[in-house]
Amino acid sequence: MGDLLRYIVEAEKYGFKTTMTSDHFHPWWHDDAYGNFVWVWIAAAERTKNMQFITGVTVPIYRYHPAIIAQAFASLDILYPKSIGFGLGTGESMNEVPLGFD
Repeated sequence: MGDLLRYIVEAEKYGFKTTMTSDHFHPWWHDDAYGNFVWVWIAAAERTKNMQFITGVTVPIYRYHPAIIAQAFASLDILYPKSIGFGLGTGESMNEVPLGFD
């Protein structure tokens, strides 16, 4: 995550205004991969001046109750006004099955 944050800070210097980050429990590949916790990761918005951090996508079905999502993103919006956004979706098996959902 440290390298990724450095890339985002650098990208902002060159005019990028938005970064999207996956809300995956399981990484896309298995070799030396990891899945960061996106809601903690997007708090890295404090390291940028105007970059908007958006999830792509957060799933309000299995892993997260819709009320928890609302609370989390309302809190993030207060801490980082106009810097946090989220995409909603239906999820993928690779993220839900490891947590016990079919």
